[in-house]
Amino acid sequence: MHAGGIGSIAIGASVLLSLLRVGPMVKLVASSLLGVGAVGYPLFWLLAGMRGPSLGSTGAAKESLQWLAIPSAGALFVGGLITFGLVAWDLFLRRRRDGRSA
Repeated sequence: MHAGGIGSIAIGASVLLSLLRVGPMVKLVASSLLGVGAVGYPLFWLLAGMRGPSLGSTGAAKESLQWLAIPSAGALFVGGLITFGLVAWDLFLRRRRDGRSA
């Protein structure tokens, strides 16, 4: 469930970013963060599920893989915030500044 949902959202957000009228470097950073997070976070859950039985608990498995979970979730969160901010800026603030109504 995590991989399918997060992957779909990351792809949709990347397509949305491609439609915005903002600088290409900002788009690259946001889509890269979304992509890294969309690969890393589901991978964390897969590896935790595989490690759980050998470590005796899912809690121990998740603790052993927090080096992967924390940066991946952070990348997803930051990429999502950047995307949300760019959409709001492009759709509302930029058009209002250019003299068009939102």
